[in-house]
Amino acid sequence: MIKRPTSILLLLLLAAFLRSYQLAGQSLWSDEGNSLALARRGFVEIAQRTAFDIHPPLYYWLLKVWIALWGESEIGLRSLSVGLGVGLVGLIYLLGIELFNHRVALLAVLLAGVSPLQIYYSQEARMYMLLAVLSTLTILLGVKILAAPNKGWLEFFYGLTVVAGLYTHYAYPLVLVVINLVAIFQRRQTPMLLLRWLGLQLVPLLLYLSWLPTAWRQLTTWPSERQAASVLEMMTTLSETLLYGLSWPYELGLPVVGGLLVLLLVATIALIKRERPALWLLGLWLLLPVLLTLVTYSPAFLKFLLVASPPLCLLLAVAIARLAGAGRPRWFGRAVSGAILASLIVASSLAVYFYFTDTALARDNYRGIVQFIKAVGSEQDAVILNAEGQQDVFGYYAGQASLPLPVFPLPRRRPLDEGQTISDLTQIAATADKIYTVYWASRQADPQGVIEGWLDNHLFKATDQWYGNVRLVTYASSHWPGTVEFRETNSHFESDSGNEIHLTGFALDSFAATPGDILRVALRWQLKAPLDKGYTVFVQLLDSNNHLVAQRDVSLEPLPADRSAGTPVEAAYGLFIEPGTPPGRHRLIAGLYDSQTGQRLLVAESRADFGALAEVEVVRPAAPLPLEAFTIQQPLVVELKGLKLWGLDVYKVGYRSAPATPLRAGDPLHVTAYWSKTEAEPVESDSVSIRVDKIDGSPTGLEATYRLAGVEYSPAEWQSDEIVRAQYDLSLTGLEPGWYRLRFSLTGEVLEAASSPFAVQ
Repeated sequence: MIKRPTSILLLLLLAAFLRSYQLAGQSLWSDEGNSLALARRGFVEIAQRTAFDIHPPLYYWLLKVWIALWGESEIGLRSLSVGLGVGLVGLIYLLGIELFNHRVALLAVLLAGVSPLQIYYSQEARMYMLLAVLSTLTILLGVKILAAPNKGWLEFFYGLTVVAGLYTHYAYPLVLVVINLVAIFQRRQTPMLLLRWLGLQLVPLLLYLSWLPTAWRQLTTWPSERQAASVLEMMTTLSETLLYGLSWPYELGLPVVGGLLVLLLVATIALIKRERPALWLLGLWLLLPVLLTLVTYSPAFLKFLLVASPPLCLLLAVAIARLAGAGRPRWFGRAVSGAILASLIVASSLAVYFYFTDTALARDNYRGIVQFIKAVGSEQDAVILNAEGQQDVFGYYAGQASLPLPVFPLPRRRPLDEGQTISDLTQIAATADKIYTVYWASRQADPQGVIEGWLDNHLFKATDQWYGNVRLVTYASSHWPGTVEFRETNSHFESDSGNEIHLTGFALDSFAATPGDILRVALRWQLKAPLDKGYTVFVQLLDSNNHLVAQRDVSLEPLPADRSAGTPVEAAYGLFIEPGTPPGRHRLIAGLYDSQTGQRLLVAESRADFGALAEVEVVRPAAPLPLEAFTIQQPLVVELKGLKLWGLDVYKVGYRSAPATPLRAGDPLHVTAYWSKTEAEPVESDSVSIRVDKIDGSPTGLEATYRLAGVEYSPAEWQSDEIVRAQYDLSLTGLEPGWYRLRFSLTGEVLEAASSPFAVQ
């Protein structure tokens, strides 16, 4: 009988809530797309296809039945893992009762319920949570059989579980090794009972024999890329993953390894005399997946640690319970155990918070990629996918969005046929206005970089952005509206060594641009001598307040071997005009900086650190771009006085690509706000005040007022549904080290939301 059913029920409800919260908040990633693609096949075809995959077919069979009932939405796909994740927590409780007592079982359930590692894989449409459930169920049934033999119904369910585990994942046999070692070396096991146990193992193995050659072939031929790392680095990563999952942003190093080892040592001491079989069972169960992860060490294989999560929760629960009853006076042991439990729960909760809120830790965002392409692309554009493993997930979201662009999976086959691939790229580039290329697993699909190299050299590269582990690179075609006409310019850039780099001319495809489009720019360089070091070219479009609305940085290549100094060298650049850029006149500038130090080179004639090229008119688009066209660092939805604030970007000036760069007192802070007007009431103010508050809400005295749009562009001129990208710079002079927030106000009324906290060092 379950003691205190209310307690376990509340903990299971907590586990269910955490595993189902924001279930569709993150995009499916490539492997989840593969799960859906396989689940759409027939049962026989699933088996045939998984015979050439690294995973057996059972999970895909179950998922096929599941989505037939619940649909193919992200929630429908992932809810199977949610149910399995809650079931795993329940199994940990039952195993805790079987091995120990209600207190240990309840502590283990609490730790499992908030486990970031378990929550992560409970929200993924893959087989790993099924593997963990079947592993735990195997151990539970095995323990029950060894404690009370000759129960046929237990043996039947044990055999069924083993068969299911073998057909779920190739790592499952580790659990069979654990339970069989415990059975063989159990002292009270008689020869007859041992023979009966060994006979019980034969039945599932016989049912697996037909798949065994397939399993052997896949395990021995599947490519493996082990990552080089020191023992300390590996142990730290494994400890943090086991305790805090894959969303822990801090590097703790030795303390987390040492703390975990101390708790495991306490559990070992507590079990070694009275409950040695349980120690062997849990110790082996924890150790073998850890060893497998060390042998195959790679971020992609940290998932194997999920199998070790149940024994870890039980061992930690034993340690905490043991410390609670140790020492004199008794309150001291309870205080120590309470502090350890609280620290584990707080750290786990923090990791779960980051998992749900930090976009930098999110899965590969194919949904965001498709939404962006749909928002800024047209039927004259094209999409290239550079690796076949992403076709399924991209197609899933492209179908939902009714993406009108043609999609080209390249290369057509592996290994890549260079001649055929270049021919395909040439044909695509000849007809497409813009090309959106999604790069994933490039080292496997295109190890020589044929696709990216050809596109970089023949088209106008404009954007390069990561969506998780996937890059979306945007190119404009080389088709100009007419003959390329270079205009003369005269900017002599001088390096420290006296080498002169002369910018002699530039060409534009247009002197007017629309937000969301790409401005094609060509520059003509003349080198007085071979480059003495690495330099980077920057091309920027600036508004009237010198804020960036478009930027492209590219390395300046050395002189080709067949060219002498003084021979003009032409280079092409694409400038992506940021969505939401207010209309008006903008300056186009170009310059150079040292690739190592970031120091800009000065122009000999003006002593400025850039050369002015031309003025470009940014023209408001005929129809406002949708929210999906914007990349917002801190999404918000706040309405006040006829305005809606969609979100903010906050970072040190010049560090948009590295927003986590530390701030120091006196540094200029860049803030980008994304505004639109509502129809609820007229906008009363054309200005906004930004003040810096301490984290507790008290003001610092730093406050500044700006035009609402950042430039002269009154809300009265805004289109309905237009999102305006407003930029402001704020000095942090006088701030002491600490944590702060930004608060916004319109005509004295403070908005309900503020920026996320930021630190000043």
